[in-house]
Amino acid sequence: MLNFTIIVGQTEYDVIEDLNCYVKKYSIGGAEPILNYVEVPYRSIPLDMTEAVGDGVFYKNRTLTFPMRAKDNPVITHKNIENLFSGRVCKIKVQDDPYYYSGRVKVGALGTENSAWDFDFTMIADPYTYKDMNVAFSSPDTTTITNNGIPVIPTVTTSGAITMAVNEGSAVSLTAGTYKDARFRLVSGENTIVTTGDSNVTLIYREMVL
Repeated sequence: MLNFTIIVGQTEYDVIEDLNCYVKKYSIGGAEPILNYVEVPYRSIPLDMTEAVGDGVFYKNRTLTFPMRAKDNPVITHKNIENLFSGRVCKIKVQDDPYYYSGRVKVGALGTENSAWDFDFTMIADPYTYKDMNVAFSSPDTTTITNNGIPVIPTVTTSGAITMAVNEGSAVSLTAGTYKDARFRLVSGENTIVTTGDSNVTLIYREMVL
């Protein structure tokens, strides 16, 4: 049976168990790239400027649509779901996918041409899907972290004074505290982190993949 989970704030809702609905099917729109071609006089082939500005390709939002059917009491069920989610920024976890979608939700009208118990649950989602990462290790150490998503700057927390270098960059001296620094940028793929000094170190970041 199809199912998905909706998270709003700190609360997680299972559609079948908590929201009293069946999921008939779902549609996950693709992340359409934003292409930029420039016509140049006296040139047959336009210049491709898609990646000329910024870091890589940019994408438009994607649309997720979940046709749902109330198990019973359709009017009350639909009203409860509207009150919980309509217009709010939520996260959606789809079965068997370790990443989640994030975006603003719309709850469609109750009743379709096929059934008075049906309605659409729609999210206008970011193009990327996310996975919250929390990596902890003890310093001194040489640690390898694999970032499966696009480059990201983690939040670094250390319990004591350390130096820290990422991917053979310059060592940065840190006292106990929390930091977000571009010098700790994680590239896509493997990242080598070298620390000195006795401390417990934590890196928190979100993997972002299409």
